[in-house]
Amino acid sequence: MLLRPASGRPRQRYERDFMKPAIKRACLLGTALFSLCASAAQAAGVLVGTWDLRGNGQLAAVYRDGANLQVVEGGSTRNYSFGNVVWSVFGATDTDGQPGAEILVKAGPDLVIVSHASTTQRKYPVGNVSWAIMRATDVDNVAGDEVILSIGNGVRTVFDRTRTQRDATFSYNGTWGLFDVADVDGAPGKELVLNMGNGVKVIDPRTGGAKDFTFSGYHALAQIADLDGQPGAEIIGRTSTGIYVISNASSRKEYNIGASAWALYGGTADTDGKPGNELIVVMQGKVRVIHHASGASSDYRIGDVNYSIDSVADMDGQPGAEILVRDANGKLFVINDRTGKVSS
Repeated sequence: MLLRPASGRPRQRYERDFMKPAIKRACLLGTALFSLCASAAQAAGVLVGTWDLRGNGQLAAVYRDGANLQVVEGGSTRNYSFGNVVWSVFGATDTDGQPGAEILVKAGPDLVIVSHASTTQRKYPVGNVSWAIMRATDVDNVAGDEVILSIGNGVRTVFDRTRTQRDATFSYNGTWGLFDVADVDGAPGKELVLNMGNGVKVIDPRTGGAKDFTFSGYHALAQIADLDGQPGAEIIGRTSTGIYVISNASSRKEYNIGASAWALYGGTADTDGKPGNELIVVMQGKVRVIHHASGASSDYRIGDVNYSIDSVADMDGQPGAEILVRDANGKLFVINDRTGKVSS
């Protein structure tokens, strides 16, 4: 008896017409899987990251494969070697202003920038000192990020687009660190804000110039924000007695709080609807809002019980955000700094 498939065709023709193409497809699938496995086996190192290294919208996989940095893209592999040194990848970003990101490598005494788009390596010697890559960001308003290094006795900014670098050195024996990179003087470009043990140092990485703001006692940097609506953000910090604000990287103003227990709220906000953000201070029984643009401050009484700020948000659709405060009894207060009123 001749078995037939559901279509009614003889088994022999069914196998010839349908089974062979299916087998062919399975073979093709097996080949693709084998190719994929082979690619995975080829890139057997530790994945560091994936970045668009050519500027074409396609991600390349970057591996650490033994002593080599390995880039795998589109089925091709290229290795980069840095010699007999300890090396690590910081990340990848566009440093030369050309399409594609460059890979930043700390390789022994050298900063090495790998440009996979041109398959080249650019070496910037640092020397036999303790150093680290701190940040990669644009500081000169020209295409391409600059690489900012700590070099022991100062800071080095590498301008890979022009293949140049500039140092800002200082004599200081204590610990220090990069707090942020921001425009704090109102001029084109960004400055480096360093948290020093004895104060704040502002460095212009384009010229190497620096300005110091020292404190005799305790101080702590808090944030950088626009408080006056003018070009250049303000540097905000606190001392044991109050809050200091550094404007235009040139002048400092201090606000004495006049209380033993107080805290600076985590973020600044525009609470009065006028240019510039305000500082919000949590105090016993009241909230103080400091208007740095005018130099004035406003106190809002909450009560004698403990409280916390739930949020700062626009609740009425008018310029300026409201401060939402909840006391220990669950009572909600809404501070409208624009009108100078508190509702509950």
